[in-house]
Amino acid sequence: VALEDAIPIALSYFLSTVTMIYAQHLSSELPEPSIDLKYAGVALFLMGIGGNFYHHYIRATLREKGEKAYKIPRGGLFNQVICPHYLFEVLGFVGVSCIAQTLYSLSFTAG
Repeated sequence: VALEDAIPIALSYFLSTVTMIYAQHLSSELPEPSIDLKYAGVALFLMGIGGNFYHHYIRATLREKGEKAYKIPRGGLFNQVICPHYLFEVLGFVGVSCIAQTLYSLSFTAG
């Protein structure tokens, strides 16, 4: 990723994280949700991060050093889903939404 692309992406994630933490602070005075999704959220988040890393690893090791030819990824969920690394990234965001249990975190996941 080029630096001119990485800076706005990192900045947007940083600002979203700060806003989500602030939303958590504002909601601390509210009663706890009737259904606690924190543990399920942690499990979904860890599954999402692990699956995302695994599928990025598969993509990173497709070609030998210096090889330029296009290769189709095999293994993992690449045979069932076009972009499993994105699927697991979304799963990680769903996990964060379950942990936070705020409207902001849900809108961040959806949008």
